[in-house]
Amino acid sequence: MTYALIRSHDGKAEERINFADLYNTWSREFALSQTFQVSFTMRYLPGFEYVFNLAKIQAEVLFNGQVYKIKEVEPITNEQGVVTNKITAVNALIDKLRNLRLPEASKDSNSSAGDSSNDNQQPGTVIQRAQADQTYSLDSVMHQFFDNNDQGIRYELHGQFINQPAQAQGSCFDYLTSNLAAFGGYWIPDGNTLKIYDLPSLTHKTGETFRYLYHSPNVDIQSSSTDMVNSVQYQAGKMEKTVTTGDDNTPVTKNAQGVIDYARSWLGVPYILGGRTTAGTDCAGFVHFVYAKFGIDIGWTTWSQESSFHEVSTPQTGDVGFYGAHGNPYHICLFLDANTIIFEPQPGEVCKEEPASWYYPSWVARNDQMAAIVSGGGNADDSGGSSSTTEFYQLSGTYKNQDSIDKYDEHRGEVQTLDTLYDQNAVNNWLENHLQVEPATTMTWTHKDNFNYELGDSIHTIDPELNVDTDMVIFSYTVNDFNPVDATINFNNTGKAMKDINAILLKSITNINTDVGNTSFNGATGGRHENHFNNMVLLTKEEQEKIKKFVDS
Repeated sequence: MTYALIRSHDGKAEERINFADLYNTWSREFALSQTFQVSFTMRYLPGFEYVFNLAKIQAEVLFNGQVYKIKEVEPITNEQGVVTNKITAVNALIDKLRNLRLPEASKDSNSSAGDSSNDNQQPGTVIQRAQADQTYSLDSVMHQFFDNNDQGIRYELHGQFINQPAQAQGSCFDYLTSNLAAFGGYWIPDGNTLKIYDLPSLTHKTGETFRYLYHSPNVDIQSSSTDMVNSVQYQAGKMEKTVTTGDDNTPVTKNAQGVIDYARSWLGVPYILGGRTTAGTDCAGFVHFVYAKFGIDIGWTTWSQESSFHEVSTPQTGDVGFYGAHGNPYHICLFLDANTIIFEPQPGEVCKEEPASWYYPSWVARNDQMAAIVSGGGNADDSGGSSSTTEFYQLSGTYKNQDSIDKYDEHRGEVQTLDTLYDQNAVNNWLENHLQVEPATTMTWTHKDNFNYELGDSIHTIDPELNVDTDMVIFSYTVNDFNPVDATINFNNTGKAMKDINAILLKSITNINTDVGNTSFNGATGGRHENHFNNMVLLTKEEQEKIKKFVDS
């Protein structure tokens, strides 16, 4: 006979719960990676006073080899004046998972982009894949939580799991709640063991078939497009661009005169379009070298340099002059003072100094870092060379699932950043598999037979009136184990099964019976039929009664 016990918090006493209370009110609710609890109502009746008084917060409910900690006790007086307690108890392993705690992960203080000086670097530009964020296997993370733990618990992994960048930190329970789905895992408590499965390992084919009306008086399919995403911007393939300037070993003074002296050291250097060394450079390259000498990275082209400056009316040492309209400059010079400019002119010529009036720029601009150095309050780089690293993405664009858009309209989501994917097909595959392009759909059966199923059981479901004929996996259920009728079963809402269901919902359903007196019965028998309408017959009430009497006998 099935029974449940209450054990006191100190473990010194335990007593059976009144079977009548269990029969009438017991509910066991299991949901993968979420809920593992039991609830019931106890009455204060003669003969059951002791067990009633044992049911306190953090006392234990023992059922079917599992331990549940009482978390809620709600006293109620019913209409007959009987004192009752509504009890809710959660699997005891969950408390222990909360007690497995690690310190918060330390943050890396290194910046991914910036300036540095290195006398050993050679001038030039290097473009390479950015260093990928460190990833961790699920097994290594679980080891950090579980090794030498003081809770007396262990874990098991079943299946294959993808590595993730989420470090082990905080409580194990919170970590699982936030990150396990990204690993592709589902967890189930079993005594003092946490069991984690991937979907193939979780799924257990039972070979059984559920048929609407035969096994269930009610099948409920609910679908929502609230969280759908079928259109996103993406950036993928993180890259690093490192630009190293030449080291001429020339010391600089951190003031206006230092800027003037270093700029004049370039006089006579030939103009070379696109040049990146002290042997020759172009107009923008010359200004870049001067600024880089003082630790300021402004880029290598006039159009990229513009964003490092703001327009001013009167020039001073270290300011620049742009030639051409805002947003489209074609030439640049450097002011030595308000009346003198220095610049690389054009191919075939060399760096030279001229009065500003000789070739006055279209507009004058200032960099605040250089202005601080010129005024004597800034910091300059005495090393002679500099290196700056910037990050960008190799692939970018918009992903749209047109089939989903045609069916359900466009639902735009946040930008997807995929640092480690450098192939367009891989990007497309990732987006297809991770975006919710179908409505979130749940299928719930009210099961009227004895319930002997577990999470992960795969059952073939058939509802001819809705054209449902597909394998489904149990992801959650609610059952009264002491009165096992009308259990509620929820099937998975991901993968091919739900795509089949969503396809069904889009069809025009024209054959649903509304005449209760003429119910359609499937006259065929057997395990599985692909077309459930071929062998259907229409029965009268009298014929249905005869069949019912025969089945009942």
